[in-house]
Amino acid sequence: MTSDLSHLTGNLARGPTDRSFAPTRPVKRSFSIAGHRTSISLEAAFWDALKAIAASKEQSLASLVAEIDRERGDAGLSGAIRVWILDYYRLQGGQGHGAEGHDLK
Repeated sequence: MTSDLSHLTGNLARGPTDRSFAPTRPVKRSFSIAGHRTSISLEAAFWDALKAIAASKEQSLASLVAEIDRERGDAGLSGAIRVWILDYYRLQGGQGHGAEGHDLK
């Protein structure tokens, strides 16, 4: 089973040879994680995906970001979120698990 991610990728689905391909600039948002304020910069497609995942888990965006932060190890938070989203969509189709193999249902 494969996942259709076209609703999350927008212009990316057309590919780099299409002249309308226009990646977005990262959007910065601030969160409070473990009592500390931090800013996260992600492209719009990643923010959309993260919001969709949080909604599907009936979880706030802030609590999902905090969960990813706890699991990220030494990686930067923005990069860890991007990889986590990629893993989530790679693994959700056949196994019902997200990044790091954690149950996300």
